[in-house]
Amino acid sequence: MQGTTTDTDLYEEMSSCLNQTGLPWQKVVGRKTDGAPAICGQRSVLMAKIRQKMHEENVTDELTAYPCVVCGKALKMEHVMGTITQAVKFIYSQRFKSP
Repeated sequence: MQGTTTDTDLYEEMSSCLNQTGLPWQKVVGRKTDGAPAICGQRSVLMAKIRQKMHEENVTDELTAYPCVVCGKALKMEHVMGTITQAVKFIYSQRFKSP
């Protein structure tokens, strides 16, 4: 990802990855979380967009939240985890900068 990492940017990147790999939305079963409500909370725009898309695709299952430690080690997806961790750190760093 380049530039901003807003909820919409993250959703578009996820959607693009699914489209490029041909992976159907029915296969999306979990989400990595560090517990940040801004990214994964009930009021998160990102989660709302994902839920809306899953509803449009007739996916009835709710996403399971995986803590970042479990996700990285059990799924052996360090390359993905690294990108997600960088995005989260960038968001946090921008959030607390002085104007």
